[in-house]
Amino acid sequence: MLIQLSRAELDAIDLQILRERQAKRDRQPGARVGDFLKMPDGTLRRFSSKWNEPWKENCFLGVLLNENGRQVHGNFYLNDKGNVEFSGEVNYVKGLAIEQTSKKMDGEFWFFHHDRPGAGGGVEVAIPCRVFAPNWPEKRGDIAIRMGRILRKKLAHRRRA
Repeated sequence: MLIQLSRAELDAIDLQILRERQAKRDRQPGARVGDFLKMPDGTLRRFSSKWNEPWKENCFLGVLLNENGRQVHGNFYLNDKGNVEFSGEVNYVKGLAIEQTSKKMDGEFWFFHHDRPGAGGGVEVAIPCRVFAPNWPEKRGDIAIRMGRILRKKLAHRRRA
């Protein structure tokens, strides 16, 4: 569902630009910049960066959302390749393993009216985004793995003392 958020009127040219960019975005696998992460405590974040280098895999910067699902700071620019560029304040989520849920949520994005850059010329829209959740052992009911790690750390600390 498309929701217009800006004062500028979305016209046929803007809608065509949006359809093309959204189609390119939808072809991207996995978590994308602008998608949502629902934390175990119920808070929502949006992915604001994604690194593909092997040593930084699954490292994202998460934009905190308020209780109404609106982002607290920043904005997401939807470019002509269907990629998203984030500008604003972020909170780091380190080395997070995630899994996609079956849910979708509308996320806010913007692009230039008629694809013509200029001050105040942005068109704001909301389009469907994927929702992800952390893939932690306790989420799968496998608390023993986490407890085993804690016990090993405690035993190692006692041996050193």
